[in-house]
Amino acid sequence: MAALVTIVFAAWQALTAPPAVRDVTSDQISQMLAAYRKLPTYLPAAGEIGFVTTTGDPTFDSANYYVAQYALAPRVVVLPIGPHVRFVITGVNAPPGIDRMPVLQGFELVALRDMGVRVFRRAGP
Repeated sequence: MAALVTIVFAAWQALTAPPAVRDVTSDQISQMLAAYRKLPTYLPAAGEIGFVTTTGDPTFDSANYYVAQYALAPRVVVLPIGPHVRFVITGVNAPPGIDRMPVLQGFELVALRDMGVRVFRRAGP
């Protein structure tokens, strides 16, 4: 029985673990870090910041997400975007028209920065 529990637990951990970040160069990480470090001017000093992935490449999107978390601390970068989130950023290389994504309805563009990173603020009160 203990062996079965161990196997089930290991399988559950494998299925729920975040994707591994690999095949992203240190130069790309440095460029992402520099781009995200320019965003605090547009963001609150603390709190949750929503994040929208942009490339469709799970490895690159994961790297974007983790680098954004690191660069923007003590803010907390979150996925998915909840109704309480007031600000959202995109990953690098965000395509034109990303603001038309359903998840960004009700948000307005605040800034377009280096590497195509965008900052959005929830519209209204």
